[in-house]
Amino acid sequence: RKILAGVKPLVAAADLAICHHEIPYGRPGGPYTGYPAFKAPHQLADALKDAGYDSCSTGSNHTLDDGYDGLVRTLEHLDRVGIKHVGSARSADEAKAPAVLSAGGAKVAQLDYTYGTNGIPVPAGKPWSVNLIDQNRIIADARAARAAGANVVLLSVHWGTEWQTAP
Repeated sequence: RKILAGVKPLVAAADLAICHHEIPYGRPGGPYTGYPAFKAPHQLADALKDAGYDSCSTGSNHTLDDGYDGLVRTLEHLDRVGIKHVGSARSADEAKAPAVLSAGGAKVAQLDYTYGTNGIPVPAGKPWSVNLIDQNRIIADARAARAAGANVVLLSVHWGTEWQTAP
């Protein structure tokens, strides 16, 4: 929790606080790893909740750094602390569903997609495990969220050229 203490007053005061959850959780007790294949301690979920986050986008180029098991561990710990998530999934139905949130009386649907998984193949038989950028799917998902009653559709997209700071 100490690593988020500095942002906690700002995050906790927001009507809606969304993070980007770049990395999967490793097994309890580790080992925890850094670049190029990340595995973080699951206590990070507790810190995110304590800071006041409501939802996290989980689709990134590092989503599968610890395989499908790491993806599942991450979502289970976010569920455990009550943080909604979108962008990676344990089932086809979960992959289709936006994170549904509320802010200032508005119903907000969060969608999330990533450009890829750093060459790690999407698990066989689980094409829905990571939402990959597909323009037609994004538009269809956004329209479906609006049709389901969302006043606002928020799109989180993990893309771009790494280490490039200028547009």
